[in-house]
Amino acid sequence: MRLGWPIQAEPPVALILGHVSAHEIGHLLLGPGAHGHDGIMRAGWSRQDLQQAAWGQLVFTDEESGRLRATLISRLAPRPQ
Repeated sequence: MRLGWPIQAEPPVALILGHVSAHEIGHLLLGPGAHGHDGIMRAGWSRQDLQQAAWGQLVFTDEESGRLRATLISRLAPRPQ
């Protein structure tokens, strides 16, 4: 099975919606100034970025992933009573 979509056609709405949702959740967890130069947290996406999304390659960078993980761990840690 070939991933992606014919580049002449419009990308599937579900593909865009899923990646936009992940991007916005990234904003919630990474805080202000979360836009990056690469990956899912770029401020604007090109057609090539959407093709990467279809191939499963439009992702958080390693640095963003580490920050997301650390934020989630700290927010989910039990609080002293």
